Amino acid sequence: EKERTYRGFNFFDSRDLSVLEAISKGEYMTFGIQGKQIRQHLPKITPSAMTRIFKRLKVHGLIEKIPGSYKYLITALGKEIIAAGLSIKNLILVPALTS
Repeated sequence: EKERTYRGFNFFDSRDLSVLEAISKGEYMTFGIQGKQIRQHLPKITPSAMTRIFKRLKVHGLIEKIPGSYKYLITALGKEIIAAGLSIKNLILVPALTS
């Protein structure tokens, strides 16, 4: 059986960026996050699309499922990657491209 591949996340893609910004909110760091909470911030995302997004996040090691619940926690790796990616984009790349 072939293993499925999942595309990465692009900090310049508006949809990927909005998802990464939404899951990195401080309110979700301690108690976890559910798809319906993300969809409140991003109403155009359907429940099935959110499931696929969570699968991509999980496959890439950015989130992990809380056993016995419908919630996910951002991993230490996820926190580092999202923070670094957003910082590089907002503090270095965007100003360099606009000047």
